[in-house]
Amino acid sequence: MIDLLYSWVEYAFLLLLVLGFILSASTGSAVITYITIILIGMLAARSIHKRKKGFKFPAFVILIGFLIGYILGSFYGSRKLILILFCAGYMFSYYIHYRKWVK
Repeated sequence: MIDLLYSWVEYAFLLLLVLGFILSASTGSAVITYITIILIGMLAARSIHKRKKGFKFPAFVILIGFLIGYILGSFYGSRKLILILFCAGYMFSYYIHYRKWVK
């Protein structure tokens, strides 16, 4: 029998991989894809920053699953640029949360 409490990270990874693919495939232009991935990077940094004292590895694994799905589903735009914009949005948001400019 499958123990859901033991392997919840793998199921969340798979779910967000599929959701990332669907979200990326449903965007109709490269500009919308780029704006969406910047915002997703910023939201990801906020959620990681809120977990300061907790165990962050499961959150990173789930985040990587979404990012892989999003990159695989991006039919419009450069996949390298998507990864760069995600990292830029992540670093910007983490920095402003680290400096406590945003609560």
